[in-house]
Amino acid sequence: MKKSVELLYLFGIPLIFLFGIIVSNYYAFLLPVSTFGLFGLYMFLFSPFKKKYIRFLFLFVFLSGMISSIFLYLDL
Repeated sequence: MKKSVELLYLFGIPLIFLFGIIVSNYYAFLLPVSTFGLFGLYMFLFSPFKKKYIRFLFLFVFLSGMISSIFLYLDL
């Protein structure tokens, strides 16, 4: 059972990047949040790492992607 969960977890990572690239083709300002931001959120929620500082690092990646997308949207 554990091996299948790990396999599903590893297949989710490229799917997140593929989804982000498809979305960013239509809305260019969403590139940071739809690729690295969603990846950071995915890793934060489903990561096998239990250390707090590693999980907060993934949350920081998500938030920096979100802020970058906001800056791109506002042309700052």
